Amino acid sequence: MSTNWVQDMADMHKKYGVNEWFEKHKDDKVLMNKYLMFRLLMCQEELHETMQAVNSGNSEEIVDGLIDLCVFAIGTLDVFNVDASKAWDEIYAYKPTDLGRQGEGRNLTGGKLKWCRWLAAEGSDEDQADGQTARKAVEFLRSEHTKPFFLAVGLAKPHDPFIAPKKYFDLYLLEECMPPRIPDGWEPPYPHTLPGQKGIFDQFTDRERIREKQSRTRNRPMAIPTAC
Repeated sequence: MSTNWVQDMADMHKKYGVNEWFEKHKDDKVLMNKYLMFRLLMCQEELHETMQAVNSGNSEEIVDGLIDLCVFAIGTLDVFNVDASKAWDEIYAYKPTDLGRQGEGRNLTGGKLKWCRWLAAEGSDEDQADGQTARKAVEFLRSEHTKPFFLAVGLAKPHDPFIAPKKYFDLYLLEECMPPRIPDGWEPPYPHTLPGQKGIFDQFTDRERIREKQSRTRNRPMAIPTAC
């Protein structure tokens, strides 16, 4: 493959007559639905095999699985004549401001898991990515529209890392918070649940569990409507 995977998939489909077959049958909705489900199931199978590779620590198979996932996803878009670069009129990707990256906090695992950290961040909601996303969504909904539209609003929280503006931490005093407890004998329900990480989490102190709970309580998603 070259560095242009989209073009590679288009060339392969043209070579093997995939596009020609699609054009011939595209009005058969039942067949098209079956074909889409077939391709999605192939993606699901590749994801399952990749997760197995993660659990077994097989780096070569992990890379192979990720490549296959990309190939199936890109190929599916090409077959159905979807130009991903033109799928959206506007795309916004926000990041925390410099102020929103500052505050009291620490990594709960001593750096073993980079994502497992909390931060009572300085600034307001709009110093965090979700606040900026919500602001833009509301701004769009309040503006004038002359034709139907679809608005997709992706909010990252609640999710690690456990970062929220300090004002939300202040709503829940440490001495009033009960740390979450994992029942004795609990084990992850699936092989790929917290692979290799449960032992690290088991070492959390009560104070760390409370901090994590504080951040999760704040990081409940805002209700942002979508419209079409």
